[in-house]
Amino acid sequence: MECQAVNVRTSLGTITVINVYVPPTHDAVPPPFDDLFQQNNTVIVGDMNARNRLWESNTNDARGRALEKAITAHGYVVLNTGVK
Repeated sequence: MECQAVNVRTSLGTITVINVYVPPTHDAVPPPFDDLFQQNNTVIVGDMNARNRLWESNTNDARGRALEKAITAHGYVVLNTGVK
């Protein structure tokens, strides 16, 4: 998993934007998505090569389920509608 993070200062406080890329390999163990969701005021974007109906994929895969679990556990929401 590759990540780049940028802190953006605004008049209302700092927002962290994390860009994530996970190569489309078929690893038996999903990446540590939980580590991405440890900060408040964070937007996470990128290509995680994860499939889940939560973001309008046709199927769920292990990586998508792991990402959904991290999103739900930390109270995040998905803004991606799956539109290409």
